[in-house]
Amino acid sequence: MLTNALQNCRFLRAVHRQPTDTTPIWIMRQAGRYLPEYMAVRSKVTFIELCKRPDLAAEVTLTAQRVLGVDAAILFADLLPMLEPMGIDLEYAKGEGPVIHNPLRTAAEIDRFRELEHVDSLSFVFEAVRLIRRDLPANIPLLGFAGAPFTLASYVIEGGGSKNYMRTKSLMYHDEGAWATLMQRLARSLIRYINAQIDSGCQAIQLFDSWAGCLSPSDYRRYAMPFTKQVIDGIRPGTPVINFLTGNPALVPLLREAGGDVIGLDWRIDLEQGWSTVGHDVAIQGNLDPVTLMADLPTIRSKARAVLDAAGGRPGHIFNLGHGVFPEVPAESVKALVEMVHEMGIRWRELASRRTSCRGHPSALGRIPSKSLICHEYSWSRHRWCKYQGCRWLWACHESGFSDLENTGTVVCRVGLAVGRFPSNRAYCGDDDCRACRLFWHKVRWSELHSHQYWVQLSCYRFD
Repeated sequence: MLTNALQNCRFLRAVHRQPTDTTPIWIMRQAGRYLPEYMAVRSKVTFIELCKRPDLAAEVTLTAQRVLGVDAAILFADLLPMLEPMGIDLEYAKGEGPVIHNPLRTAAEIDRFRELEHVDSLSFVFEAVRLIRRDLPANIPLLGFAGAPFTLASYVIEGGGSKNYMRTKSLMYHDEGAWATLMQRLARSLIRYINAQIDSGCQAIQLFDSWAGCLSPSDYRRYAMPFTKQVIDGIRPGTPVINFLTGNPALVPLLREAGGDVIGLDWRIDLEQGWSTVGHDVAIQGNLDPVTLMADLPTIRSKARAVLDAAGGRPGHIFNLGHGVFPEVPAESVKALVEMVHEMGIRWRELASRRTSCRGHPSALGRIPSKSLICHEYSWSRHRWCKYQGCRWLWACHESGFSDLENTGTVVCRVGLAVGRFPSNRAYCGDDDCRACRLFWHKVRWSELHSHQYWVQLSCYRFD
């Protein structure tokens, strides 16, 4: 049962699309090799030992959350150890990553792949969860996780990483019955494994479909999505699920169909576009390119701000990378990112709290005292914001100074909002070359403007 502190924490409020004091952030692979505190522990044991020692797994999980100041901890574990009690011979080879020595290459071999009927053999995972939850701050949730059925199936068929997933797709295409048997065993096993994590103390779950990006939309719908949906539907009711897939923006609409309270996006799709695609009745997570953290701090800040701008201050955004942080990334850059996101998230909300109107226009969000509207100039001062549309749109109020023309017709932009009155019914928007203003009514002839005030819809945000 959730405590009051957890119910009102930033992360879970964002999951439920409730207002937060700032944008919550956590980092995929936040307990990783980029972090000196992690390496101090990791240098003493092998990777699989670290995964299977609850005390050490708890230590690196707790340390990463504390050092970074993130709004959620994620269990230190790996996707693949759950496959060992299912009959898979797994080794983590130095410099090579996971290697499976007895991959399932034919339909006949799937018979030796056992369903995980009981989770007792994975008790080290659940003990780590209990230790972490005991020592985490009261307002910090713990995320559990697992691989999605397609990603796990690809591992057990390929025997490791792959560039083209040829063996996986060959089995998938040539014997759909054998494929369904494999995926069903994985799905049912995952439900038991994930629910045991929840019972041990996890507040939310992320499902990683790291390799499903190799599929076309039609193949994903036929061969992967039904089993991902089966897992999500089988997770303990009331536990939020983050459904994350990487590598193929064309699959984003199908992620929503598969399910989840939060849809995780990688960096290959604009966050605003992705959120519109899946619908604003679910939360969104993402989506900074992990390589950005190799840049200097001003660049990191600019890129992070762009992600926040795309989210538009709408409740339900959880900031994250588009995938795991790389070992080469400076730890100080990750810490700086967390601080930047928190700081800019607070400023978003401060701006959103200052409500004004634009001389009676019911949808006005702000007022610009300038006498000029220049598309690429967005260094205005003294503008105010309100909560309308999540402060995604800034309505600039402007006295044009033109006279002797009559106002007729309301101009409506492509998203259906009336933005002013001009002597024409034409809608002016969609200049893709405009970098400062995402939707700018730029084609209006100045001679057409009436002396009365008019409104221009912008999406210009400047945090200096």
